Amino acid sequence: MTTRAELDARYGVALEALQVAAKAKAPDLEECALELQRLKIKLRESKRRLMERVEKPEWNSYPAPMDLPRSAEDERFVQSFGVDDAAAATAFYDKYGFVIFDDILDAEECAATTAEIWSYLEEQHPGLQRDDEGTWEVLSAVRYGLPEAQAIFTPQVVANRQNQRLYAALDAILPRMPDSPGEFDSPHPDPNSIVMSQDRWCVYRPTIKNPDWKTAENLHLDVNPWTYAGLNPSEIETLSYSATESGGERFPLRDFRIEMTAVQGAPRSTGEHVQGVLNLLDNREQDGGTRLVPGFHRCFADWVNALGSPEDNLLQDGPYDNWLLRRSHGGASFKFSSQDPIHDLSRRAPLRAGSLLLWNQLVVHGSRANNSEAFRLGQFVRGFRAGEMTSDRAWARMRAVRHQLGSAGLQLSSLAPHVFGVPENYLDEDADPRFRHERGGQVQCQVALTPESLDP
Repeated sequence: MTTRAELDARYGVALEALQVAAKAKAPDLEECALELQRLKIKLRESKRRLMERVEKPEWNSYPAPMDLPRSAEDERFVQSFGVDDAAAATAFYDKYGFVIFDDILDAEECAATTAEIWSYLEEQHPGLQRDDEGTWEVLSAVRYGLPEAQAIFTPQVVANRQNQRLYAALDAILPRMPDSPGEFDSPHPDPNSIVMSQDRWCVYRPTIKNPDWKTAENLHLDVNPWTYAGLNPSEIETLSYSATESGGERFPLRDFRIEMTAVQGAPRSTGEHVQGVLNLLDNREQDGGTRLVPGFHRCFADWVNALGSPEDNLLQDGPYDNWLLRRSHGGASFKFSSQDPIHDLSRRAPLRAGSLLLWNQLVVHGSRANNSEAFRLGQFVRGFRAGEMTSDRAWARMRAVRHQLGSAGLQLSSLAPHVFGVPENYLDEDADPRFRHERGGQVQCQVALTPESLDP
């Protein structure tokens, strides 16, 4: 069967042949025109067939449409909670699969993070000036407003990862580890310590004057459905976060990305992971940003059972076909076709500056393009319990994080042992040798952009 892409290619060749024949007044001009007409009819028929909806078994497992409750103070935003209202926030999270916490960052912290992002961009893009709209063209919409580095270690970004209110919000949402006898061998002080991801931020430019600056819209899951369900093996505990090259040690930042997509719910659970974004500017519906499918976490298991095998979901052969983008260590991302009816179930989650949006990793999510005169800026975060890691992975992860923090000479807070596994005094000469950052040496850091780093 001839595909739409093949028909498009043939049509292009036929059109070019007709144009050449017309210029040359060739005798086969009429035949070229007839061939072009035949292909045009086939393309129309192909398009008509694509518009016919085909039922897929997994569609029956999708959640019912859910409207999101709005803020009583400002209906532009979704209902949100204070970190001291953990019970109500948890109930909302359990129902919808996401929740918004207010006032995680104050105005000064939002401004400092925003300034730090602009300084980073101006350094990476010569000629870019934050106050000159004419220079914003140098930024890319293809990367969803993400920097090329796969993880950012700058002072305010790292300070935000140690924010007390952020920690409290994650602690309220994540299930606690059960008490277990025996020694806890980990750089983190407690099995219930919240381990923070090493991630990035994003910048969506205003698009009213420049529609071509709009980012692509998408829905996906940052998890391998079959690995999480225990149907495929996960090798997450073999992550070393390190490699040796050319006589020096290398800490590939992509391992922090892989650990997110290779989580497992069974038979050996790696625990619930929560993804999120710290919002730096008021983010209205029209400003673009995160959208989610409320309640999908509740139907995830039924959905996986209806999918079939991973091998049946590797290629997008038709407009309704979703596909699995495999990564190493059993990880993957699951991409939804733009024609999948799940898009009708997605909802934007507008929120105030300084707020934190958290969602269950099993909730389908993605982004919507900016359609306004305003910027969208946010810092991505993710958290999980320290006790979910094996001892070997926890110590390997700590060494990689310590290197990144130490190379930047960043100061840490009292929460650092929990979120990073690194003590406050890691830069001091009298620090515990297991945690001390050794300055100098042949150490490299991989920050290159890869295709797997383009999920928003």
